[in-house]
Amino acid sequence: MPNATNKEILVAISAALEADATLASYVKIFKTGLLASASMTPCINTAIAATNITAETIGRRGYDTHTHTVMIDCCTQSMASDIALLGNAATKGILDMVNDVADVVRISTLDGELEAPMEITSLDYGITAEGSGMSWVAVITLEAKVRVQRNA
Repeated sequence: MPNATNKEILVAISAALEADATLASYVKIFKTGLLASASMTPCINTAIAATNITAETIGRRGYDTHTHTVMIDCCTQSMASDIALLGNAATKGILDMVNDVADVVRISTLDGELEAPMEITSLDYGITAEGSGMSWVAVITLEAKVRVQRNA
C-alpha cells in the first residue's frame, strides 16, 4: 500500500477489525461507511471523518504527511441496559467491545504503511432505546498517519 489513500486506509482498518479472532467471535456485522441498525447488534462500522495533509518538504518530489481521522462506531444491545454496557458471562458489552477494538488498532501498522501507531484521540459513549432493548453506542475516533511522496 505505498502512498496509501484515505480509501485504502479505511479498507485496511476495517479488514484488521474483521480479521481479529476476538471481535469475529461475537460481532455480527462489520460495515464501512454506513451505520447498522440496532437489530443487527453487536456491530462495528468504520468511516473516514477527515484527511489533513501537512507538507514535510518543499518541491515537486517532496513529502507530505496525510493524517486520516477515522471513526469506528460500535453498538451493542440488550433488554437490560447494564448488560449492554458491562456484558456478562454470555454477552459482551460495549466496554468489552471498545477494549477489543482498541487492542486491534493500537498494534496494527497496516502492513507497515503507517508512520506511527494509530492514536485514539477520543472515545464517546451514548445510550438509546431502539427496537427491543437498550443500545449502547461508542464512537472511537483515531488518527492514522501516512508519509506520502508527491508526484510519485
